Amino acid sequence: MSYGGGSYECQYYSGGGACNKPASASRPPLERYIVEAWAARLGGADDDDDLMIAVAERWQALTRPDETQEIRDARAELKAAQARLDKFHADDAADFYTGRSARYRIPHKVAAEKRLDAAEERIRELTGGTRVDASLVVNGNAAEMWEAADPGMRQDLLALAIDRVIVTKSPKQGGKFDGDERVSIVWATPEGAEPDVDEFEQAA
Repeated sequence: MSYGGGSYECQYYSGGGACNKPASASRPPLERYIVEAWAARLGGADDDDDLMIAVAERWQALTRPDETQEIRDARAELKAAQARLDKFHADDAADFYTGRSARYRIPHKVAAEKRLDAAEERIRELTGGTRVDASLVVNGNAAEMWEAADPGMRQDLLALAIDRVIVTKSPKQGGKFDGDERVSIVWATPEGAEPDVDEFEQAA
């Protein structure tokens, strides 16, 4: 949707394109609904909730980008090291290390295990062996954080927890805005996790 004249409107429709169900919504009630849903979702989430894990990851990326890139590189190496060890086991099960290749079996096994050990140790060094503490982000005070934030920070705060907001056309022309009826929110998921697309597909 694009914003103009105090309302959000279907971007295609406002640009002169064709849309079967062009949606529009006044800015104040739509934004108020999203912020209230954001604060309620964060306030009711446990620290081990997937959403809070995603929020913590994004908060770290926002506030400590250099460190976050180090962690991403370390996770990529961990994944590659695990894949290398898995390949060794698959080759071993397929009797790859027989005949003249038998002398390579133990060296390859040791090398793959050492690589994985080193990758796991690097992750522990960077993260302390635990996930980022999501409570440091909101600490149960999402609404207070929102009130104290400037406009730029408010956008960042919403983006910590929300991937997409879908607004559908009002069933009644000129009716009072009903967020529960018209708005679907696609919440953030941890890095590497599959997004929850059911809600998006249903709304779309």
